Amino acid sequence: LDAVVREIGGFATVEVARDRVIVAVVGDRLRATRGLAARVFASLAPVANIEMISQGSNEINLSVVIRADERDDALRALHAGLFEGDQPTV
Repeated sequence: LDAVVREIGGFATVEVARDRVIVAVVGDRLRATRGLAARVFASLAPVANIEMISQGSNEINLSVVIRADERDDALRALHAGLFEGDQPTV
């Protein structure tokens, strides 16, 4: 990682965020499911600060980067919001 930071640092500002995790919501036709991203973000809002959002070119995953110490609460909140019908409001 240090070598990559040095190389990229030659032409850009580089910051390394440590102790982060990627949480991915995976399922068939996620992009076509109206309101799904809103449910994901609303579920996470009370328990985690989303630092990055990524959706691949396929339709099966939506990923977010959060602090590692928020992981367990975020997973519980996502499960409740997506599978138990406990949809928080924002």
